[in-house]
Amino acid sequence: STVRSPDLSAQGLANIAWAFATCQLPAPKLFGAIEREAVADLRRFEPLGLTMLLWSFATARARAPELFAAAQGPVLAGLATAPPKELCSQLWAFARAAEGGSARAEAAGCVALVRALEQETAVRDVLPTFAGSDMARLLHCVTTAPLAAEAEAEDGVASALALVSRTAALLNAEPKRLWRMSPFELSTTLAAASRAAATAELTARATRASPHAGTTEHASPGRPSEVLRQTSALFANAAPVVHAQLQLSSFAEQALLATVSAFGAESARADRADRHGLAAATGSGAG
Repeated sequence: STVRSPDLSAQGLANIAWAFATCQLPAPKLFGAIEREAVADLRRFEPLGLTMLLWSFATARARAPELFAAAQGPVLAGLATAPPKELCSQLWAFARAAEGGSARAEAAGCVALVRALEQETAVRDVLPTFAGSDMARLLHCVTTAPLAAEAEAEDGVASALALVSRTAALLNAEPKRLWRMSPFELSTTLAAASRAAATAELTARATRASPHAGTTEHASPGRPSEVLRQTSALFANAAPVVHAQLQLSSFAEQALLATVSAFGAESARADRADRHGLAAATGSGAG
């Protein structure tokens, strides 16, 4: 199969991939041809077109290791100027494409993107520009991405936890952002916070059990105690929002189940932390 045409632009390639992915039309030979054509000269793609292309391959579950390996450089180079929605779409595409043990190039790109994004938020105040939907999507991606598949897993997980901690800190400082979230966005955010808290708890236990563990943690957003403190406060701040939305019967079944599950997991985690002396968060946890 070939998609070569003197009149077919880079955006045209992205549009074709997007159309087939959106319509859920299986076309492995077509996606393979598009990958070869795109990788031959990836510089032709504008940032939005490249994002569309990556999203399309990830959505269609079309393996494209060469494409994702080649796209890692341009995506990282454009990190500082990419709009929030574009950032989230890129991260989602790498995370989705990395699912499965054989997706090494995609997993490496996912780890690199999470680490770079965490560093970007550390030096530039970008998170306040994110809408509620962007924050929810970011948190979902960094807490479900298969970061442990790479040798740099420890750094990748620490970066993911730091991103969650910074985002939760912003939401805790400005609770009105929680009130502006839709039930789906809120449930996605809380589910991600619950996953991050569970990971932070395991990290804290492993650190304590290690014979090389130090007596103090380095001060950083990704340290387990800070993650637990911010996620616990997030659940406390989200409780009245959830209660108000329940009064309005605005929760769809899936969002409601996810929210209840997140609060249940946080409550169980807080109980375990109290029993084992790992309670690093302030407040009483989930209500």
